[in-house]
Amino acid sequence: MKLKNFSFVFILAGLLFTCQVFASRDIKILVRGDEVKSDVMPVIENNRTLVPIRVISESLGYVVFWDNDKREVKISKDDKILLLKIDSKLISLDDGKKKNEVSIDSPAKIIKDRTFVPQLLVAQKSYP
Repeated sequence: MKLKNFSFVFILAGLLFTCQVFASRDIKILVRGDEVKSDVMPVIENNRTLVPIRVISESLGYVVFWDNDKREVKISKDDKILLLKIDSKLISLDDGKKKNEVSIDSPAKIIKDRTFVPQLLVAQKSYP
């Protein structure tokens, strides 16, 4: 199923902010109009802009947990949970009422010891 067909719940509901990435000399991450500084810069790979998910999530008050054994990132706030598995295009979303699994066009990956996801994932503007 396509990502568009899902009503995006999850933490991304909270991440449903205006996250803009500008590809110029310097790639910037803007969250609600404010620039977010990160120790790693977004990257462009295979025509996709990938952003570090931890710094964006934490700037919005989400808790991020890395499970090294499962190579999985858990992002949560209140009763909403997002699970990202490294090198997988599937994301598990749980809003406390129902669970969905959605597919993204580019997998979560580790670059410079940070988890990166497609910018489109955090800029999604669908509401539950």
